[in-house]
Amino acid sequence: MMDTYRTNEKTTEQVDIGFLLKIFKTSFIHILIVGFLCAGLAGGLKYFTTTPTYTSSGTFYINAVTTRSSDGESIVAPGSTAAARDLAETFTQVIKSNMVIDMALDMYLHDQDQFGDKYLEYNTDDIRAMISVTVNAQILRVEVTHPDQKIAYEVADALVKVIPGRLDYCVGIKTEVGGEGYESVAKCLDTAKLDMIPSGRGLVVFALIGFVLGVALVFTVAFLRAFFDNTVYTEEDLKAYFTLPVIGQIPTWNNANDGNGKKKRGKKEASSKDFDDDSGVPSVDRDYTGRLLSKETPFAIAEAFKLLRTNLCYTTKGEDCAVFGITSAYVGAGKSTLVANTAISFAEMGKRVLLLDGDLRCPVQHRVFNLDPKSYGLSEILAGVCKNDAEAIRSSGINNLDVVTSGRIPPNPAELLASAKLRSFIEEAKKNYDVIFIDLPPICEVSDAGVISDVVTGYSFVVRAAYSDRRLIGLALETLESLGSSMIGFILNDVDIKSGDYYKNKYYGYGKDGKIGNKYGKYDKSVSYGYHRRDIDYRYGYSEEEMSERNPEKAHTESPAVKESQKPNSQRKPKA
Repeated sequence: MMDTYRTNEKTTEQVDIGFLLKIFKTSFIHILIVGFLCAGLAGGLKYFTTTPTYTSSGTFYINAVTTRSSDGESIVAPGSTAAARDLAETFTQVIKSNMVIDMALDMYLHDQDQFGDKYLEYNTDDIRAMISVTVNAQILRVEVTHPDQKIAYEVADALVKVIPGRLDYCVGIKTEVGGEGYESVAKCLDTAKLDMIPSGRGLVVFALIGFVLGVALVFTVAFLRAFFDNTVYTEEDLKAYFTLPVIGQIPTWNNANDGNGKKKRGKKEASSKDFDDDSGVPSVDRDYTGRLLSKETPFAIAEAFKLLRTNLCYTTKGEDCAVFGITSAYVGAGKSTLVANTAISFAEMGKRVLLLDGDLRCPVQHRVFNLDPKSYGLSEILAGVCKNDAEAIRSSGINNLDVVTSGRIPPNPAELLASAKLRSFIEEAKKNYDVIFIDLPPICEVSDAGVISDVVTGYSFVVRAAYSDRRLIGLALETLESLGSSMIGFILNDVDIKSGDYYKNKYYGYGKDGKIGNKYGKYDKSVSYGYHRRDIDYRYGYSEEEMSERNPEKAHTESPAVKESQKPNSQRKPKA
C-alpha cells in the first residue's frame, strides 16, 4: 500500500558540519568529563606501572684524521668534514663494543671502593643495554639510562673517560690524549652530570593520549546514537520524513508544580491505588493543577494555542460544527492536556465547545477538569444507560466549554465507539455546539481511535518532542490511512524554546514521583488497554447496588441498556 503521509526525500540521517557541531554541542559536558577522567586514568596507570629512569650523557666532537709522520703513524689534524661524519657513524658501534665497556668496568667501576660491590653484579651485556649512541653531523652523543640515578651517572662518567683513548687506539693514535702537539679524535664537549631529572614515565603524553581517546569515545557514541536515533526533536524532523503539515508547536510548560523541572519520565504498574475509590475509573498519578489555560498562563504557551486554534479553523471544510479527533502514536505524548487546552482556546474565542473523553480505557479528562468520575459519561450514553444524553454533559467551569467524561470503563470500548449511538449523539450535539473535540486513545495501543474515522472532520496527531519515535508515528499513520481516515496534521508538543535542539525533556512528568501515570496494557487479562478492578461486577461500569441506587424503580436483573431504553427521554440540554 502506498504511504500517502510519508516522504522519500530523506531516508538516512544527513551528516554535515551542522550535524556534527550539534552533536558536539549537546555532548560537550560529557566529552569534557570523560576526557579528563580518561586522562587521569591513563596518567595514573602509567605512573603506577612504569619505573622512572634517569639519563646521564656525554657529548663528543669528532675530528678528521690525516697522516703526517714519515713512519705512517696517524695524527689528528683538520681534514674532510664528510670523512669526520663517516668516522662518527663508525664510532657508534665501537663505543658499544666489549673493548670500551670492559675497560670502563675494570678501570672506573669495579675498582671503586664506594661502588665496587654494586657494579660487580653487572657484566658487559648489562652495561651495553644501558647505552645508546646518536650522531648528528660531527657531534656524537652517548647516553646511559637506568632507574638508579647513581648508576646512570657512574657508567656515563666512566665511558666519557674511556671513549677518547679507545677511539684514538682504533684510528692508530698511540700518543696519550693531551700530549704536546696532539689532540684526541674525540673531543669531549659535555661531561656526565649527577643532577638529572627522572624520565621514562611519560605522564603528560599518556594523559593527553587518554584525553583524546576519551573525547573520541564519547563523540563516537554520541554520533552513532544521533545517527541511528529515530526520535523526533524538531519540526524539521517531521517535515523530513512525513508529508503532513505541522499545524502547531506547543512549548514546554513548566510551572510551580513541576519542581525543578528535571523529573524523569516513566511508567508505573496498576494497583488498587490507581482507582478513584470504587468507581472503576482509572486514576492516573498526575497533578494537572495549573495546566489549563488561564490569565496566569505564560505568554508563549497562550500564543501557541491561539496559533493552533487558527490553523484548525482553516481545516473545518466549511462545516457548521467541526469534529476533531486528537490522538497520538503511543502513550506519553501529552495529548489529553493538549486537547483540553485547545478546547479552552476555542471557548475563549466565543465558540460553543464540547469535549468528549473518547479514551474509554484510560481516561483522564475527569481529573483534568476535576469532575466526579462516578457521574454519567460517554460509556453510559453509548450503552443507553442515561435517561437523557444531556445528563452526561457537564460544565467544565469554563465559559462556553462543556465536557463529557468517559464514564465507567466498559468491557467493549471499541464496539461502543463503532456503534450507531455515537453517530447519533454527535449529530445531535452538532446542533448545540460550534466545535467538538474527541480525546482518543493512542493508535499503536488499540484500534479504538480508528473506528470513528467516519465521524471526525479529521485527526490531529500529537507528537512529543524528544520523546516520540518516528517509526511508531509512521505505523500509526499507516493504520489510520488503511481506514480511510482524514489527517489534518501534526501538533508538536513539549518543544523546548530555550534550546534550538529541543533535547531537554521537562513536560510530562506530572506525577508526584515524576512518573507517567497508567501503563497501557497492564490490567485485567480480558482487556488489552487500560485496566479496571476485578472485584467489581460491571454493568457498563456499574454494580447492581449502584444501578439500584440510581434507578430504584427498575432494579432488576435486566441489563442497564434495556432498562434505560424503556424510560422516557427528558428534555435535551439547551444551547450554551
